[in-house]
Amino acid sequence: MTTWKKTDCTIMIGEWTDKRRMIILNFLVNCPWGTFFLKSIGIYVISKATNKLCKMLDDTIEEIDEENIVQTVTKNVVNYKATSELLIKKRKETIESHVRHVTLT
Repeated sequence: MTTWKKTDCTIMIGEWTDKRRMIILNFLVNCPWGTFFLKSIGIYVISKATNKLCKMLDDTIEEIDEENIVQTVTKNVVNYKATSELLIKKRKETIESHVRHVTLT
């Protein structure tokens, strides 16, 4: 979406499990104009594998363009923390350029 280039956005991942134990990952994008559904991926065990989860999130970042993303919001569990660490290593330059604009108090 062209407005993301003007305002930046947040990627949010919601996860739930259906009756058959299939895990559904919903990828949403939030910006000042609202929250938009981007895509949904149905999986059985892939969210437990950090590399696969990292690939799905990395593909989503590419789809939106990493320059337009301010943050990602996920569950606070081990596999998502490990995924974040992998992405930080891969996208170190971009993350550092964004962090220069943040003031910590």
